[in-house]
Amino acid sequence: AQAVKDFQRSENLAVDGVAGPNTMKALRAALNVDETYPSESAVAGKTIVVDAGHGDHDPGAQGNGLKEKDINLETSKYLASKLRAAGANVVMTRESDKYLSLSQRSSIANNAGADAFISIHTNAGGGHGIETYWYSKYAGAESKELAEEIQSGIIRETSGKSRGVKQGNFHVIRETKVPSVLVEVGFI
Repeated sequence: AQAVKDFQRSENLAVDGVAGPNTMKALRAALNVDETYPSESAVAGKTIVVDAGHGDHDPGAQGNGLKEKDINLETSKYLASKLRAAGANVVMTRESDKYLSLSQRSSIANNAGADAFISIHTNAGGGHGIETYWYSKYAGAESKELAEEIQSGIIRETSGKSRGVKQGNFHVIRETKVPSVLVEVGFI
């Protein structure tokens, strides 16, 4: 990440340590390469629903003085900003500390004309690493592919421990009719 930040400074880019579209474009120009990084255009023009798990009276997991609902919301806002910067139309299920039922969350995606649904969660119970779940009821093959792409991208960008891609019977990915994943971004 430090090398990315140094490069961003040298190119007068926003310094965030993330090799996003603007950084990759500048890097290709510096290297005189005309190849597009696949994720740069993969979301452009797509509608993606980002779901910050839990909220309000449902704190989710708690540990180390932290509540899952707060981590999920901040992570979701960060993800939404990155997706918007890459040209996606983002629909957030919640942008504040409010409660939504599981069926409300899947309905938002089903009614938004979404191309994908990503539910953000934080794991509990001890352990380390990141895992991504998908379900086969609707858009199964696409959901599995999305889960694999997200999992490999997170691991590549964070150097975190991969706990793998798994099929999981969670309401928000079971009842959402578009490619859907639930990402456990780490342990609280």
